[in-house]
Amino acid sequence: LDVAFKGEYEQSIYVQHKVREHRHQLYNWLTQDDATIYICADNERKVLIVYIAIVRIFAEIEDLRPPEAEARVEALKEAGIIRTTIY
Repeated sequence: LDVAFKGEYEQSIYVQHKVREHRHQLYNWLTQDDATIYICADNERKVLIVYIAIVRIFAEIEDLRPPEAEARVEALKEAGIIRTTIY
């Protein structure tokens, strides 16, 4: 379990920071371990920020250009491996 905090701390820790910190593990979950990742937030902007962080991970690890990485992640979303919701 990892947590992200915003508020009464010297430096806020956001989900996208945790995604980046654990990028290799997250990448393995998405590509090898048959995992499903849920990105949930109270607005679309926050979901998009985490989604972009995942796209950047794919670009880095698979040495892809941004449009290729985005297509790769979008395919995972279409397959139900990455799911997003606004609450």
